[in-house]
Amino acid sequence: MHTHALSRRQFLRLGAITGASVTLAACAGVSGPAHAGDATSPTAARQTITVWGWWEERMKIFQRAGDDYAAANSDVDVVVETYGGEIWTKVFAAVPAGTGPTLCKMQTTNYFKMRDENLLIELAEDIFPGVNLRENYPDHAWDQYGFFCAPEGGQPAVFTYNKAMFEEVGLDPEAPPTTWAEFVVAAEALTVRDSNGVITRAGFQYDDWLPVLNPLYQLGGMVVTRDDASITANFTSPEMEQAYQFFLDLARTHQVWDPDFPYVSDAIGNRQAAMSIGEAWVHGVYKSDFPDTFVELGFAPPPTPTGGAAPYYGRKNAVLGLALIQNRPQAESDAGLKFLEYLVTERLDTQFDLANISGLAPAHVELMAGEQGQARPFLTFGAQKRPLENNTIEVSGALNQIVTDVLNLLLLENQPLPAALEHGQMALQKLIDEGDIKHIY
Repeated sequence: MHTHALSRRQFLRLGAITGASVTLAACAGVSGPAHAGDATSPTAARQTITVWGWWEERMKIFQRAGDDYAAANSDVDVVVETYGGEIWTKVFAAVPAGTGPTLCKMQTTNYFKMRDENLLIELAEDIFPGVNLRENYPDHAWDQYGFFCAPEGGQPAVFTYNKAMFEEVGLDPEAPPTTWAEFVVAAEALTVRDSNGVITRAGFQYDDWLPVLNPLYQLGGMVVTRDDASITANFTSPEMEQAYQFFLDLARTHQVWDPDFPYVSDAIGNRQAAMSIGEAWVHGVYKSDFPDTFVELGFAPPPTPTGGAAPYYGRKNAVLGLALIQNRPQAESDAGLKFLEYLVTERLDTQFDLANISGLAPAHVELMAGEQGQARPFLTFGAQKRPLENNTIEVSGALNQIVTDVLNLLLLENQPLPAALEHGQMALQKLIDEGDIKHIY
């Protein structure tokens, strides 16, 4: 396996590219035919399947499956390439030029752009015979995502808290807060300051990837209003205002959150923060990168205004698998399709390992009912929570930038909340009108 090193959490900070940078990258390549070459002659019978992705620990799982597949198929080699934050710039330049991979790990920040620009090969029934993706992965939103790749699993929003810190301040570690009011009380008790009043341990640190969507969905709000084919930004709704007020109060009124603290996985892992709300993948990072802290951690549904999912606990995310890439020689694409079918139909162990390493509820219908899934409480917890959360579908870097910009206007520039939300409304509607965001729900 070839590695271009960058850790997974670094990738998540750096890897989401905006529509503008994607466009520039795409322009860097030259156009090519649907299949750039023909490898059907006897001398070209042996095929090399290349797989691109990020996060070395996950890509090792693909490589193990690829090695097994190559051992059983003497005419095939599987080469896995692991990149860092530059991967999407590379992908959007290479695929139109015909120099991309056979298969690429998908990410919901860029999946729809690749799909809409015809950079992916659809897994239609006539080319993927005998595989009923809808039946094998019944919880996946196939009608929205389309049939271009199978999901690895569902990633719910998770409340993480340090049980040792709870005990230290007299809170019950087996009874984490379930309401916003209880959450604030706990955060105030857990926050530690030095003699100058500077926070040295935050009661709370947020995940800076679309953080406002969790309280928004808990309040029954939505990012957009959909009416048949039209989409309208919904950034100035009362629910959005309450969602942003939640973060403002944590920083200003309760003073339990320092936005300048390290990224959420580092803050929790290094015991610089006591609680967080974020995506389920951090469970795997805590377990692998911060084993001493991991044993102190508890996991629960995010606190909500009422203490229950009314209507949702927050935002869930479908983590996507490998997609077959356009503009490769036909024989290579055919070989890649067979390898993809092998992963979907014969390697449930690989699918489980991919979900387990990221703390996902596995997507395949057989996996959560099996002994492996039932033996891991975090995965069972995620599977139970997944139906109680909303899937935004398209979670682009452009949308996250708008969410972040509004927070910065409020916290750094002290703009009034209505004015900051109006900025978000105009920015989101502009992206919708220009066609840069189409698949948001």
